[in-house]
Amino acid sequence: VYGAMWTNWDGINQIENAIETLKTNPNSRRILVSAWNPKYVDKVVLPPCHFCFQFTTEEITQEERIKIYVNYGYNSDRLRDESGYITGNQLDLQLDKADIPKHKLNLMFSMRSIDLALGLPFNIASYGLLLMMFAQQTNMIPNTLVASLGDLHIYLNQQEGMEKQLTMATYELPQIKIKKAKSIFDYKFEDFELVNYQSAEKISMPLSN
Repeated sequence: VYGAMWTNWDGINQIENAIETLKTNPNSRRILVSAWNPKYVDKVVLPPCHFCFQFTTEEITQEERIKIYVNYGYNSDRLRDESGYITGNQLDLQLDKADIPKHKLNLMFSMRSIDLALGLPFNIASYGLLLMMFAQQTNMIPNTLVASLGDLHIYLNQQEGMEKQLTMATYELPQIKIKKAKSIFDYKFEDFELVNYQSAEKISMPLSN
């Protein structure tokens, strides 16, 4: 039901609207996408667990934009004139010409019911990926991912698996590379590359409802 509500809530494409608002009014406090439609809650197999998410932005300082400029491979000498480094509006104009982001993008998702063992790791990964995709499409820097969790639980038949997981080794987090698509709706599986992923052995845990 998520995709249906996100992109066609009685004819409204919330994803499209969120992208447009981030581009035109990034400081808005109304960049929110909801999957909880009372009209359909009792008609779906499972009412949405992660029922809404919201974007907020933070402005990037000139100093941070300069670092991004250099990280993008530009020569910092382009930011100089006869008297030294340019400043103020002149600096902003030069950074804008290089399409250097002006904002960091944050995402907060809210959940009413959370399967800690199996659901939450997937939700964190998928919303982190969504944050990166939105940031890429709006020329922002992905920043903070926040979860607001309601009924967080471990089922009894998952207890043994969770206890085993607590004893296992952890690894350095992998990175993900995303090939930019034409729009948020045009990404393909091949556009995503997971780099340096390591994991411990598989732990089998049952799915409970």
